[in-house]
Amino acid sequence: MTDLRSCAKAGIGFAMLAGLTASVALGEGSEVPDGSVVIGALPFADTGDTTDNYDDFDAVCPFTGSTSPDVFYAFTPSADTTICITLCESGYDTKTYILEDGSFAVVACNDDACSSSGGGGFRSLLTFVPLTGGTTYHIAVDGWLGDRGAYDLIVEDCAPQQVECPPGASLEGETCVDGAPDLFNGGCNSTPAVFSNVDCGDVVCGDSYFDGGTRDTDWYELAVTPGITEVTMSFETQFDGVFGYIETVDITQSPTCGTIVGAINPFGLTTPGGGPASVSICLPGGVTSWWFAGPQFSAIFACAGANDYVASWGCEAPCPAPPCCTLGDSDEDGDVDFNDLVTLLANWGACPF
Repeated sequence: MTDLRSCAKAGIGFAMLAGLTASVALGEGSEVPDGSVVIGALPFADTGDTTDNYDDFDAVCPFTGSTSPDVFYAFTPSADTTICITLCESGYDTKTYILEDGSFAVVACNDDACSSSGGGGFRSLLTFVPLTGGTTYHIAVDGWLGDRGAYDLIVEDCAPQQVECPPGASLEGETCVDGAPDLFNGGCNSTPAVFSNVDCGDVVCGDSYFDGGTRDTDWYELAVTPGITEVTMSFETQFDGVFGYIETVDITQSPTCGTIVGAINPFGLTTPGGGPASVSICLPGGVTSWWFAGPQFSAIFACAGANDYVASWGCEAPCPAPPCCTLGDSDEDGDVDFNDLVTLLANWGACPF
């Protein structure tokens, strides 16, 4: 379950808070999270420029070492709500996070999740962050490394996309615990490696989390039936997800994976409300394949938030025939032989596209 490639825990640190006097500029957040600039109601939009501000805080999501200046907005929802924050149209490499009043604990954080309409990348976006009514939060406009500049902030109520578990689907069976090194189906991110078994035609309803440093990664094992088969994985999520086939050299050689696991290829990405996405690959019969389901590193979300997904696997045997004029194993029997030559000669000439 735990993604061992990214182990840094989300943290918060003071940079220059001592001795500073909070200053409030018209149309801009406060220098420190003192509640002096208040978001009264949602939706809320504001612009400002962090060039003349100080670096007071930093949150890790997942990068460390930022020295960018920051400003803050206080928000106290009257009732439990879910909000989205965007800095996508800002003029520099931004970061945004939410601190709880008093403890300054990081509630949510994002560094890179979107791009501006003008093509500028590495902008920040937080989606579907649950907040408790009556609690004061401080929303930060920050940056990566030392970047600073003009920002465009939007804060609004938003509701997560509902992902319905279809009738007849099975449940992943894992208990989601934020940050826990669960060994349920973490695949090669667990020691020893553990997988959930699925078959062609299965539909699984699961859940996930990403805390800014570790994420829940679910690995599924599917045995391909005899013959060359096209396997299609479909994925729908309430969060920014990544999924696909795990490319391997020989997964039978090491039950703890070792160094033989390659990339997720082909892979697909999902976004909340974007509907299902799918990837397909042709696999020879008799092999055991591994499939990945988990979050991207784009936005923090907890087990108690919008963390549901639905994954399914469809198999078609044989794989779709290659198009006219494709050289090689035309009859897909595993050999390039006389029969393939006959097929090639029969299709000689211009392709009827």
